[in-house]
Amino acid sequence: MKFFTRTNFMQFLILSSVFSGDLLASNDKKNDLAKRLQIKSEDITFILGGKYKQEYFGANNLGFFNSKIANDSSSYLRTTADYFADIIYGEISRPRVMFHDTLRFRYRWGGTTEVKSFDGIVDIGGIKVKTKGTNANKHLMWTREAWVKMAIGNLDYPNNNYFQMGLLDYQVGRGISFGSAYTVEGFLGFAPGYSIDQFAPAILFNLNPIVETYDCQFYVALLENNHGSYSSNVESIRANEIGGCAQRGIGRHSYVALINNKLKLLNGAKHKLHVEPYVVYQAAPDQDLEFLNDVDSYLTTYGCAVEAVSGRFNIGGEAAINTGERDARPWDRNDIVLTRNDQGFVTAQYTKVFIDDPSTTKSPKRAYVTDANAAAVKNSPRDPSLNGKEIGTNLFNKVDITTNPVTNGTGILPYKNLYNAFDRFRPRERQFLKGYFFVSDASYQFIDKVLTGSLGIGYASGHIDPQRDANKMTSTELMNQQFAGFIPLQSAYQGTRLSHLVIFNLGVPRFNTRNPRAELINTNVIKYSQSDGINEMTNIAFFGSRFSWNVQSLKAYKLNIAPNLIGYWSPETTHVVVSPKGVLPERTIPADNYIGTELSVQIAAYFYDKIKIEGYAGMVLPGQYYTDLCGTPFGKEVTGDDIGYVANFGLVYAF
Repeated sequence: MKFFTRTNFMQFLILSSVFSGDLLASNDKKNDLAKRLQIKSEDITFILGGKYKQEYFGANNLGFFNSKIANDSSSYLRTTADYFADIIYGEISRPRVMFHDTLRFRYRWGGTTEVKSFDGIVDIGGIKVKTKGTNANKHLMWTREAWVKMAIGNLDYPNNNYFQMGLLDYQVGRGISFGSAYTVEGFLGFAPGYSIDQFAPAILFNLNPIVETYDCQFYVALLENNHGSYSSNVESIRANEIGGCAQRGIGRHSYVALINNKLKLLNGAKHKLHVEPYVVYQAAPDQDLEFLNDVDSYLTTYGCAVEAVSGRFNIGGEAAINTGERDARPWDRNDIVLTRNDQGFVTAQYTKVFIDDPSTTKSPKRAYVTDANAAAVKNSPRDPSLNGKEIGTNLFNKVDITTNPVTNGTGILPYKNLYNAFDRFRPRERQFLKGYFFVSDASYQFIDKVLTGSLGIGYASGHIDPQRDANKMTSTELMNQQFAGFIPLQSAYQGTRLSHLVIFNLGVPRFNTRNPRAELINTNVIKYSQSDGINEMTNIAFFGSRFSWNVQSLKAYKLNIAPNLIGYWSPETTHVVVSPKGVLPERTIPADNYIGTELSVQIAAYFYDKIKIEGYAGMVLPGQYYTDLCGTPFGKEVTGDDIGYVANFGLVYAF
């Protein structure tokens, strides 16, 4: 179904101007300290509180937009309880030292706990086999946020200088370039920050040289540390790297370091102008591209966020660019797996070594790991120039007759030549990062504190994997590739004045390869570096509106109703085959770039200043993008262009 096209754009603008609104006051913020239980003893104050949230979530057709997939549906209840504790030394308004801790307890009704163990690796006869992590057998409580904050300098001066260390809730700008989503489990829901189960361990310095005008923040977070012991340093994580050291080595830390400047150029009662320029740097060695620990990534993001207020009108925006590079190591993709042979025995088999010539055989048979084969594979050179080539000949080697039953009567079989797969060896490659994004939105209060309208627009650059054959590329081409898609870090962006409640929330399918249906036989296609999440702010553009109405007849309950209407485009699109079946060569054209239209409505009501009922219902009407790609494989299913639905309702009690 083609809901909107570029030719309808002006009609869409006019319609959007009617449905507009501002930010609904439903963000995940801590309760005011003054409203919690306080116990005071001389200069120390203990403050206790918490938040209990019970919510329902349901969705249909949002995995594939295909109503023929009966199992593409979900429905469950989830409970989250957070317990806050603060210890303050000094005045509450401006403490000398403050400690904060949040403990979280979460479970789904009728399901297992969301606390899981990590995947593991076991060795079976020299073959490494991956074991899936499992759920813990009991519902557990864990630390979500914990930090100590100490004032720096003389508190008699108004400057707000402090040092903070621990599990910190921190982001720059709107949380697109760098957000606080260190670990997110489950859907984002009505308030994305609330779905973050743990914040990153970090250190923060805040310097305030100009009181209430300029703050400069230095932030460093250690995201991954494998340098904790001798055993982790010598772990053989890169045994398949060509020409490299198999051991991990030292200093393989993944961290983020940033500088964030917050300037309040205007800060009056009716007129405000806040500017936030920042620089974010991430060093991430030993990340995963095709395999574990096979790529190093170094990313720098330069950005600036701006917010302004003038009476009933307010406007804001943010823009950023990526620079840096990703270096993929040369890799031998050949591995050993356990399989059942023709005689019914479990035996070891190579994944990228064949007994048939792959250049002349459409479906070459993979070789078994016999003593003779293992010696030939081990002693053969590992070089990308040997992809698709014969490994060599070595006649009259002893073989395992249980896996090679045909012999010459003596138990000795002439050695059958082995061949490398066309994609066995991955060459070294480097990608330079060139992504960028911008978002902007504005609101106007037509009736003060009652009726507000908002418009928003955004664009994030994208990159479609061209599925290039590395066997046909020169070393210069491999080492000078460009990656144009914007890369967010720890982002759970859901909007500021608009609310993206479906597209960014649930990760509806978006394609990132040039031809998803291509049969890449006898090629060496390298997986392109791409953002992990398909629901993030990358390769997407939008224009939308929001309308927010605070119902005046129910002032005691603070009822708010806010519909959203947003259209989405894909700046870079995948291709579809237009040639008749069996006609070669295939002819492809780009799919339409209109992803679809998101319609949603939010409701929030407050009771007794302690209880809040909130929720939203939404749908996505797929655009011509999905109609063009209807029937394309996506995982184990195929995509369609049917309407997707979602609903999320919850009750929150603060204590």
